[in-house]
Amino acid sequence: MAVVFACVRCDLVLTAPVARRALPVHAHQKYGHQLLPALMESGTYAVDPEPSGPPWRPWTEIGPDEAEARGVFAPVSGLSSGAPGAIVVAPGDTRDTVLIPERCGGHCMGLDGSDGPNLACAGCGQEVGTRIDDCSYWQAVRLDPRAVHRLPADGPACRTAEWEALAEERPGTPPTARGTSIAQHRAHHGLVLLHRRPHGSPRTEGHSRCPVHRVRGQRVLSPRRARNRRVVHLRARRR
Repeated sequence: MAVVFACVRCDLVLTAPVARRALPVHAHQKYGHQLLPALMESGTYAVDPEPSGPPWRPWTEIGPDEAEARGVFAPVSGLSSGAPGAIVVAPGDTRDTVLIPERCGGHCMGLDGSDGPNLACAGCGQEVGTRIDDCSYWQAVRLDPRAVHRLPADGPACRTAEWEALAEERPGTPPTARGTSIAQHRAHHGLVLLHRRPHGSPRTEGHSRCPVHRVRGQRVLSPRRARNRRVVHLRARRR
């Protein structure tokens, strides 16, 4: 069923009609140094069950025990302590939002969301979400679940198509050596390899001994949190 998301303060509709889909495996993956496409297909949304956005807690403050409880088994620069349950949509599916100029920080080619929510409702000025479109990031808008609410949509979220027409229109994503498709394939390959680590081996050491260590610098799903599609960062240890 298609829905729209509206501002909790003034009820201004902030998205096109969208239908819920699973959060993509590569949602939290950073890749390369080029602009990546939108994370979500147009007309769809997903809910990220994990915390996202600031405040950030550094690894030195978190420690390995707490990190493991969150499904992270190797050091990272920091973990989010923000609100869980962000609503993730394609940037092109937002409506009546404006950028907050003082929150438009980024690294290179766009916005990285590190300064906190950078989108406000055009009707009342309420902070409603974060747009991320910098290089190395999958482009997305993450709506704050505390700032928006869901309403029934008047029309369908996506056009309908016969299977034959859809297969001809979208024949698949080839595992090319260049471009964005290789990033998607690496994310899925890392997930498969992680689940094939040696049975009974210690979690941390097992990762370095099994083939997953060849998926260098990628984010893959943790076995403990695969159902929640929690993404962890594995740093490969050189042989």
